[in-house]
Amino acid sequence: MIETETRLQWEKLSVAEPKHEFTFGSIYRGKVPGGWLLNIFWTSGHGEGGVSMTFMPDPKHTWDGGTLPE
Repeated sequence: MIETETRLQWEKLSVAEPKHEFTFGSIYRGKVPGGWLLNIFWTSGHGEGGVSMTFMPDPKHTWDGGTLPE
């Protein structure tokens, strides 16, 4: 049996300056079957913070990592 190692490749997304008390944040995305895994790290001006992960469906992986124009 040949063992192979599979790694999830994370891409850091550029984050615009927020318009609220959110003082630091990093968002990473990983290409997975059917879409993207998003990993969000954040802190606030009140010493709070956390980590969140979510799945974004995008079967054809067409999302470029940005937001829609205003």
